[in-house]
Amino acid sequence: MMKIILTILAITVSPVSLLAHGVHSSVEEGGPAVVIRIRYGDGSPFSYEQYEVFGPGDDVPFMNGRSDANGRVLFAPDRDGEWRVRFFSHDGHGGERIVPFSAIARSGDHADPASDRLLRLTAGLGYLTGIFGIALFFLRRTTARTGEAE
Repeated sequence: MMKIILTILAITVSPVSLLAHGVHSSVEEGGPAVVIRIRYGDGSPFSYEQYEVFGPGDDVPFMNGRSDANGRVLFAPDRDGEWRVRFFSHDGHGGERIVPFSAIARSGDHADPASDRLLRLTAGLGYLTGIFGIALFFLRRTTARTGEAE
């Protein structure tokens, strides 16, 4: 009888059951917005569950709502700092994620139209120079052959 009780206790407190009860989150980088993907311990999405987003040093939520069908929370911070995202479900699952945000660090993802134009112009001039060089090479080569034939 004691073995049965110990076996049941071991299964109940095993790390696998603890992982199944937990909630995990990850942050997807890129652009001016922040995307947090939230999943239960078993890998299923934290779908349509509540969340709150707090700005740096704020006690009042910047925004709140529900995650989408894929367990994602999306928000666009209006200032730099550490943003706090709390997520929770009606059955007691939940967690919190701190997201450091820097608009300057993320601004490198977007190309400046003026620099893009300069890059295209430089590339175009390089292509034309290359084509002109190849044409001169073949022209000189054929001129050298006709000079040898005479």
